[in-house]
Amino acid sequence: MSQRKPLYWVDPVMRFGYAARGVVYILVGGFALIAARDHTQAPDSKTALGELLNQPFGEVLLGMIALGLAAYAGWRFICAVLDLENKGGELKGWTARTAQIISAVLHLSLGISAATLIWRAGESGGDRTESWTARILTEPFGRWMIAIVGVVALAMGIQHFIKAHKEKYRENLRYTPLAARLAPVIKFGIVAHGVVVLIVGIFFLWAAWTADASRAGGLGDALNALRDIGVGQIGLATVAVGLLGFSVYCFIEAIYRVVPRCAPEGLATLASKAQEFANDAQRAVANTARAIRP
Repeated sequence: MSQRKPLYWVDPVMRFGYAARGVVYILVGGFALIAARDHTQAPDSKTALGELLNQPFGEVLLGMIALGLAAYAGWRFICAVLDLENKGGELKGWTARTAQIISAVLHLSLGISAATLIWRAGESGGDRTESWTARILTEPFGRWMIAIVGVVALAMGIQHFIKAHKEKYRENLRYTPLAARLAPVIKFGIVAHGVVVLIVGIFFLWAAWTADASRAGGLGDALNALRDIGVGQIGLATVAVGLLGFSVYCFIEAIYRVVPRCAPEGLATLASKAQEFANDAQRAVANTARAIRP
């Protein structure tokens, strides 16, 4: 009973957080797609959120997203501290839990940025990524700190590719026919998100190597870099569609996500169902082989 207790207060926080994250990636992916069509600059997350202020009830919507991002940050932090995903206490487990805490910090920062947009009536306030990078570079070991940020981002980008290739996202999604049908979209979205995170990591490593804060960049810079390095508008549009796919993944998580430590025993997930189908297929092949054997 005590094992399931966290479900009552973690579950709604988690789902609200994933939904808010999905909205952010709909905005970023949608604006990036428009940028690819119109040959304009792709926006970063904060700029995309700022566009909401021009819409009816924009401040209310932005406020809800800010709360949702704070909820997502809280979920990742709680998940890491309480080990709700059963990562364990070994080196591999602590590495995964540290990544969850980093994710919490990043999403809390974006939530604070969204709230700040409301207070400042949409003022951009300049390039925050460049400004905080510049401050860190002036500190002792500042270049090493920025390099560590870059390495972590690279690792997170690579982890996205591994997650997509091994289909690890299936492990914590409750099985439904809809979730199963959307699995290819989810996979494409995770790869696209990994590409963007990887480029952000390269930016930070380059900023550390050159001690130049202007080399650091966020999501918008990564999207624009895709176009500049030769993949062109089609490449940018492809990643933009992928980020829309990642938003679908976020919404699927908001609805069907399972907290492993709190899940009922025997709950069917996409992974367990896929294994069940594979086992059924193997048995069917074996039975057919026995039936036709002379």
